[in-house]
Amino acid sequence: MKFSLITPYLPSEYDQLLALKTNLAAQTTTDFEWLIAGSLPIDLDQTEWQAPFTIRQVHPKASTVGAARNAAMTVAQGDWLAFVDSDDYLLPTALATVTALEGLKSTTFIDLNQYPTYEPHVSFVNSLTQTSATDTLPKWGGPKRLRLRN
Repeated sequence: MKFSLITPYLPSEYDQLLALKTNLAAQTTTDFEWLIAGSLPIDLDQTEWQAPFTIRQVHPKASTVGAARNAAMTVAQGDWLAFVDSDDYLLPTALATVTALEGLKSTTFIDLNQYPTYEPHVSFVNSLTQTSATDTLPKWGGPKRLRLRN
């Protein structure tokens, strides 16, 4: 498994989690697991939670975002960790683009430039390539950041 996507959530973010699940199902690769970490138990057997990738729940002992992320990291099985908030949006080729990068090594940190869905962006993968990707969202958001960090 290539990626473990970790999403901490609050009980009030249930609808956002469902929207993120739909967004993740649109990825061009399914070589990832999605770990949702929070105190609210979710019935993953319901049809609305069926997906072409693995979804697992993690229930942290403390109810903080940091505790949720840490608890999920301890059970993650992917080669790479990615933190995706419940209100984030990923372009369909985001994970495939990262996988295809040459020169990727274990110490590389990739800034995926995630922006919340209420603040659309010019390009999700703009930290990975000098040319901008296209999406159908309005063009506002933060400045482009072009960097790979080791």
